[in-house]
Amino acid sequence: MKNLIILFLIIPLLSFKVVDTNPLIGRWRGDDNGDVGYFTFYEDGVVSIEIDGNVFGGKEFSFKGEKATMTYRFNDGVTPFELDFIITILESGQERKSLGIVQIVDSETIRLVMNSENEAVRPSGYDDGKGILLHRVKRKNGK
Repeated sequence: MKNLIILFLIIPLLSFKVVDTNPLIGRWRGDDNGDVGYFTFYEDGVVSIEIDGNVFGGKEFSFKGEKATMTYRFNDGVTPFELDFIITILESGQERKSLGIVQIVDSETIRLVMNSENEAVRPSGYDDGKGILLHRVKRKNGK
């Protein structure tokens, strides 16, 4: 009888799905003054950027003549949400970070503001007209 009760308690727990809480995973399209680019955020923390068919970032790419990888860190535990791009030189482990913020406009649109001038300073808001709107092209499951 005791085993039967335990079985009835365990079965519902097995039916729960783990919900992916990272809303960035997938492929996003942005238009910056006529220049169209794509950001692809992967589940393993890798990110790639494609502009005019040229891919920058990903698991392995050439950065200033050295093999590198580009990853991202997303922190939704603060406001505004933080998004950092990290380029890591594979041989030395040396890192270069670009700090940014991201606003989840809705499930299909995000606003991304990255600091390209001073990589050690994070942008503080979205009001200054900087940044780019990205629209979801494909979710991680291909839809």
